[in-house]
Amino acid sequence: MRTPKLPSVFGTGKKSKWISRAAAGAAALALTVTALAPAEASANRVPSPTDATAADAAFRPKSDAPPAPAQLAELNFLLGTYKCVVTAVAPGEPSTSVIVWMRTKPILSGHYYEMEYVQEAIPGVIGKVTGKWVWGYTPSDSTYSAYYYDDHDNKGTAFSAGRNAEGKFEFVGDYTVLGDVGTGHDVFTVVNSRKFTDHSYVKIDGELIPISVYNCTKQG
Repeated sequence: MRTPKLPSVFGTGKKSKWISRAAAGAAALALTVTALAPAEASANRVPSPTDATAADAAFRPKSDAPPAPAQLAELNFLLGTYKCVVTAVAPGEPSTSVIVWMRTKPILSGHYYEMEYVQEAIPGVIGKVTGKWVWGYTPSDSTYSAYYYDDHDNKGTAFSAGRNAEGKFEFVGDYTVLGDVGTGHDVFTVVNSRKFTDHSYVKIDGELIPISVYNCTKQG
């Protein structure tokens, strides 16, 4: 499967559009600053209860958002709460298992899916890891994306062109894990409406090395 590339915002035919957007934004900012100038004297006033009300209203989900990409539904198998048994399968390493919990829900009017990720502690190896995944689909380049970050300062971004000929999703991207940077491959297989697997690999010297297998079962 090819590794999708992000489009350059400064590509041919797009530069003028972005410059015009920037100019329009600058003009709007100038008008806003001018309109707010008379209010500078009250900048340090004590916030009133109406400020909190306005903030609450501003952060409510937007009802005028465009429809979410229909293609994102291909990732619906992630929605809900899952218990995963994760088994290490790296060559030459002892086979160990750990429990991982995943809970995924739509966010931003359904344009993205956010997954809470909790890996239980492995005594003597690592404590509990709490992180998040954000999954999405970009219609302009027909690419699925996944962004990961956690409380152990690990992070990564991966992309997928969609299901392959075997019906599997392969996400490929660069990750920083415990200070090491590498290219990760995750191959998701939907077993049925309540189960999926993820075979995880890392590329070393051009060779894909298996590192773990997730066997996930929906709860409730």
